[in-house]
Amino acid sequence: MASKKSKKLRFTFSVTRFIVFLIISALICSTLFFADKIENKINSYLNTTMAETADFTQALDKDFVVHFVDVGQGDCIMLELPDGTKGIIDGGDNKSDSEEHIVEYAKSFIFDDTEDETFDFMIATHADADHIGGLDVVLKNFQVNKVYRPKTFYINEKDNATAEQLAFTEQETALAAGQGFTTITNNNKKDTAVLYNFLSLAYSEPNCEVVFTEDKMEIKDDTTGYLLRFYGPIKDTYSDINNYSPVIICEYQGFSIALTGDAETQAEEDILAAYPDLPNVDAMKLGHHGSGTSTTQAFLETLDPEYVFICVGEGNKYNHPHEAVLERLKNYGITDNIYRTDLLGDILFAIGETSTSSETAVNADTSSAKTYGIFIANSENSTEVVPTVFHWWYVVVGAVVIVFFICFLTTKELKKIAKNKAKTYIKN
Repeated sequence: MASKKSKKLRFTFSVTRFIVFLIISALICSTLFFADKIENKINSYLNTTMAETADFTQALDKDFVVHFVDVGQGDCIMLELPDGTKGIIDGGDNKSDSEEHIVEYAKSFIFDDTEDETFDFMIATHADADHIGGLDVVLKNFQVNKVYRPKTFYINEKDNATAEQLAFTEQETALAAGQGFTTITNNNKKDTAVLYNFLSLAYSEPNCEVVFTEDKMEIKDDTTGYLLRFYGPIKDTYSDINNYSPVIICEYQGFSIALTGDAETQAEEDILAAYPDLPNVDAMKLGHHGSGTSTTQAFLETLDPEYVFICVGEGNKYNHPHEAVLERLKNYGITDNIYRTDLLGDILFAIGETSTSSETAVNADTSSAKTYGIFIANSENSTEVVPTVFHWWYVVVGAVVIVFFICFLTTKELKKIAKNKAKTYIKN
């Protein structure tokens, strides 16, 4: 009789454990329906997006170097070109820490002790503070030979405007008329302090030419063979100031990278309409810090990049980059080559001669018997950055295995407790 009760108890205990195991496992497995969202969220906080990387110093020595300078929530890009030309595209905002970093970075990595500290060109993609706010310190600390400015004019009509601001407004009005603006609408004017500081310093910079950014402009050198081509702005007037940003495609030795400023959907659509044969690129900087209003599917498919860069501030209030964009990249097959300044600090994209087979995306140049490749590095980790790609199903499998052990492979102590309880039950 006791034996039957004991067997019944053990059977009941086993069934209970099996049911508990099934219920818990089902709950754990149900999270797989949200795996994509979970992975995107976790991956955004990990260095998940590393391809093969070069040492920071190694990348600095290459012929063509694009520096994504970490200025928080803003853009600042410096370029070193094969003929010695040096340029800067945007300068972040006017916060003291980012401005100090720009100056220190340029003195440390762009100019050496034997060089004149001169930027051959400066490009202000558009008039937002997080792009032009820090350009005043560049103009104050370095010689700038040429400035590309957007067709956003400083027009101050406030009663408390200073005499200098009113005089500069008259100058801007005359410049606007010269560009065909008989009437300056709100879409083409701003009266912010950062725009005034930037433009007034640009026009007062010694030996500096200031020009308006135009579609089809080029910065190039036929001898070394590099080309920076401006695609857009297609229109002179946009309702969103971000769309004055040109998309600048930089090409050298068969490799290319697209720098997009804050170009939004409208600008992207206009560029695709004007340039149906817009070239593919190896890399691109996402528009507007990875906002969902930029990097449309059509634009992404046309450029077809392998590497993606995002200039974005850590913990920014806009939640950039947006989940929709990260999901778009993932669906397009870009998961392991996303480089973010909020995670990595200052980042380099370089094109230059390579002598090893381990460096990324090499391409033979038979005319010079040299092989060129892409190098990517970041200042936060100047050694090789190891890829870390998080997959939620690993966690699910691990959790189910743990639950299995808990439910079916009990310890000796648990077995003793079960036996004691069984004896007590039988006696009763």
